[in-house]
Amino acid sequence: MPEVLHLPAKRRHLGALHGVRYRPHLIALIQVSLGIVLLFPLASFDALAEITSIEWSYLLVLGGVHTMLMYILMYSAFQMLPTPVIAVMSFIYPVVAIGVDNI
Repeated sequence: MPEVLHLPAKRRHLGALHGVRYRPHLIALIQVSLGIVLLFPLASFDALAEITSIEWSYLLVLGGVHTMLMYILMYSAFQMLPTPVIAVMSFIYPVVAIGVDNI
């Protein structure tokens, strides 16, 4: 059973599901775990032997710190924002990520 916060009726947010608001880190954990399971069959493990320890450390910092922190902050903010703002951010976020990758 996921850890949830029970809110009184007058404090329910638009993002709440029947008065229950899920914690941001649990939402991120479920999303990332599902992504791992779905993308695992597409992974190529042949190149893993060529990765050095410093490259593994960079990868762990990038995924473990930056991505995890971003997900927690983003989902925490989503619980406080109105639905139209979340909708706009959901479309802008991937476009900005692609733009930053191409810089």
